[in-house]
Amino acid sequence: RGFVFLRWLRVEVLWVADAVRGGLGWRLLGQAEQEARKAGVVGSAPETFEWQAPRFYVKQGYVEPGRIKDDVKGFTLFTMSKQL
Repeated sequence: RGFVFLRWLRVEVLWVADAVRGGLGWRLLGQAEQEARKAGVVGSAPETFEWQAPRFYVKQGYVEPGRIKDDVKGFTLFTMSKQL
C-alpha cells in the first residue's frame, strides 16, 4: 500500500509472506516505482523499522537519510529514500 504526495511515493506497507519470497518484493517495489515515474514522481520515501526491511531497501538502491531511535519503545524507525 502506498500513495503519492507532493511528487514523492510513500510506501506504507510492502509485505511478502515467507512462502513466496525470492524476488516478489523487489518486483512489487519496482512496479510501484515505475508507475510513480509515469505520474511525475521524483522520489520514493518508505519508512521501515529495524526488524522489518532496511537492508531490503538498501539492496534496491535506497539510502538512509535519517532514523528515529525508540520511535516505538526499543525500536528504531528508518527513513529511506531514492531518487526516481
